[in-house]
Amino acid sequence: MPVDKFGRRDYRPTQTLVRDTTAVVSISRMNDKFLRRDGTNTAVGTISMTGNTFTNVSSPENDHDAANKVYVDNNARISKRGGEILGNLNMNNFRLTGLPPGLPEIGNDAVSWSQAVQLVKDSEIKCVKKTGGMVEGNLFLSAVGNYDRMLGCIDLEAERSFTILLGTTANKLYYTFRREPVFLYTDNGFLVKTNNLNVCQLGTVDDLSEIIFYKDVRMN
Repeated sequence: MPVDKFGRRDYRPTQTLVRDTTAVVSISRMNDKFLRRDGTNTAVGTISMTGNTFTNVSSPENDHDAANKVYVDNNARISKRGGEILGNLNMNNFRLTGLPPGLPEIGNDAVSWSQAVQLVKDSEIKCVKKTGGMVEGNLFLSAVGNYDRMLGCIDLEAERSFTILLGTTANKLYYTFRREPVFLYTDNGFLVKTNNLNVCQLGTVDDLSEIIFYKDVRMN
């Protein structure tokens, strides 16, 4: 290191200390850089919690407020894993898909369209259609209530008829519109019984026009 004539070394500092007048911290500067605990300023960027948790969050009041777990559990949508709906569900013209193909487990379960069609087809096999069909067992009309039970036809129009078959097409009750009498057709006659006793017979095997009376005939 060089020495001057007075024996002093030539010392030159490598750094110059400069006073930073901008280092003075003001309230406005702090508000621009830091988020206040009293909520008087607003965050202008994303805050990463780095895996930590917001605690003591109140229930939201506005659309973009943070929500606590209690509020979400009570008001959020049903989980994909299942849940319970406490009111009506409006599908807004959308479909409910992915239903199981089999029969429902309980009576009020939803069924798929294919299963509903199959249920209708199965019911058609066991039921008589309004357009006609055949009953393979007994048919009873309940008399419960105060109403008269009727079986027949009440809306005949011109050139139409109503028939009740009695075992075969040859044995039948027949009526046609236009004030015609009721016809009784039979192969072997018509026998009237009371308490299992013969009263009279209209027609026999030997003579279809024969009328037989088994009891006295009283004329009023």
